[in-house]
Amino acid sequence: MAKITIAANSSRAVSVAARWLSIINASDTFAIECNEFTDVVGAVGRQYDLEKISTVTFINESDELLEVEYEVANLRITSTASNNVKITNALTIARVLDTLNVRAVNVSATRFNSLDDIIIEPHSRKRLVVDNELRHELIIKNISVHNETVRVGGSDCGATNGLPVVKGGTLALTNGAEIYAYNTGDSQAKLSIVEVLQ
Repeated sequence: MAKITIAANSSRAVSVAARWLSIINASDTFAIECNEFTDVVGAVGRQYDLEKISTVTFINESDELLEVEYEVANLRITSTASNNVKITNALTIARVLDTLNVRAVNVSATRFNSLDDIIIEPHSRKRLVVDNELRHELIIKNISVHNETVRVGGSDCGATNGLPVVKGGTLALTNGAEIYAYNTGDSQAKLSIVEVLQ
């Protein structure tokens, strides 16, 4: 691992002698560019495939000093969480830019509930599922025959509100609320639904 410091509104060339560049830690976001691409965001947790690229430039566009810890390897590294999460380090806040609300929940999904396909008539709303406190996730796929778009949301979703799901599109919702869909088109819409239960 390497650690570098970049002055405010400055840049620094970094030699990358291996294929994968991983950003381990950084005091702020920054830009990465080279001859093959320009201005991609450098952020903690991102990994970049730099096959056939030997040098990149880290650009600090902020008015503050930037500290970056990175790793270059010929091995693609991914991480997954187990069912048990343990926080071992305390958070240290250097400065507050925006308010951030965080809710951490450890959920182990144990089963699927495959529901029957739902047909929604043109310009009408239909309840997809009732509220279920055991639901971890609801996956909705628009399998309409025609090019119909549905809008998914609460009991008040309609032609101009709710999340749109186009034909062939999929939406995953992580909650146990009662969910409705509104068909914005002139033909029947058809939805396929699966609940992931805890």
